[in-house]
Amino acid sequence: RLDVNIDVQMPSAAQVDAAFIALFGHASTKSNYEMFLYPEQQAFATDGLPPLLEQLVAASRAGKALLATGTVTVVGTPHNGLAPLNGKHIKLAVLYLGRIGEWEAKVAASHAPYLPALINRGNAQKCGGSACGPLERFPHYATVRENSEIDPHATFDITGDYSLVSDRWTNMTDLTTIQVTTLAHLQAYAARESADEIGTFLGVPRKTGGSGTAGHAGAAGGAAAGLP
Repeated sequence: RLDVNIDVQMPSAAQVDAAFIALFGHASTKSNYEMFLYPEQQAFATDGLPPLLEQLVAASRAGKALLATGTVTVVGTPHNGLAPLNGKHIKLAVLYLGRIGEWEAKVAASHAPYLPALINRGNAQKCGGSACGPLERFPHYATVRENSEIDPHATFDITGDYSLVSDRWTNMTDLTTIQVTTLAHLQAYAARESADEIGTFLGVPRKTGGSGTAGHAGAAGGAAAGLP
């Protein structure tokens, strides 16, 4: 998630991912567990975060891939293993997981016109259970017990495909085919669209892939998963 009205100087876990801002010394207050865990995750000086958040917000408003780049100062501690690099300035590129308006529009115009409606339905504030549809909270799935209440033999009336990738409870997270393929397609698009900018920022020479398409994306960015 990313609130485009976020206070970049004092961000909260309600506006941006708690684990991300924890890397810059902002502790979460969402739960006692997170308050205990996240203070140990700081890796960069706090002043490096606002410029990155400003770039992410600008990209989100423009419907672009959520990419931010900058130079940050390493905070090395005994907890993060970065003590030898403490005080060093490094280049950092962040490809943040979030909705990309440009991608949604292109997918809808090409072969999945139903997709934006499903994504909006899944992100509606008051939806719950089956009312959220097959893409609840997309692209932010639960890391534990996703789809724990879904019948593995059920089908969804629009996509016709609600099959589970794994048997229930063989793992702590069960994702449906549409959840996996939609997220893979989104991130492949984000990587491909951001590849040249990231490569230029990091000083990586521009290459031409085997398909003849110039860029830094490589096989991972070029092989977007097919949507149902």
